[in-house]
Amino acid sequence: MKLEGRIVWTLVVLLVVSMSSVGDEASAQRADSVEAVRQMFVGNYELVTYELFRADGEVVSMDYVGRIMYDAGGNMSAIGMPNALPELDRASSDGRVRRGFAYFGTFEIDTEAGSVTHHLIGSPQAARSVGEDWVRYYGFDGDMLTLSIKNDEGRVTGQLTWNRY
Repeated sequence: MKLEGRIVWTLVVLLVVSMSSVGDEASAQRADSVEAVRQMFVGNYELVTYELFRADGEVVSMDYVGRIMYDAGGNMSAIGMPNALPELDRASSDGRVRRGFAYFGTFEIDTEAGSVTHHLIGSPQAARSVGEDWVRYYGFDGDMLTLSIKNDEGRVTGQLTWNRY
């Protein structure tokens, strides 16, 4: 009986060790996958389209110009404004910009969710958002990067398409 017990115990240990190394391999593959996607993000992009999707089904095309940048160190920044802002701004009595977006921070990839999280460190236009995490759902098509914004129910409410330059 002792020999049989040792054989069973040895088999259990081998199975646990084997399963552990499979888990380690899967974990390493996930890490490699995250790093590969992270490298896909690295670069400078120009805004091509910016669309809002209203609950009633209406699509609003925003006439924006913008840039977004991701670097290898995990930093990002984004800035955009309506093409007509210079004319609109002249009409403002105090000359302050009230349209567009501008923020910077760090970014983190979640390959399982297909998302990139922008951790906001600073924003002159959304100061109350500093410290927040803005989740965007990504897609790549060659040099094109699409970032989608979803509401709490998971409905896409906005989409920005960027071209690497």
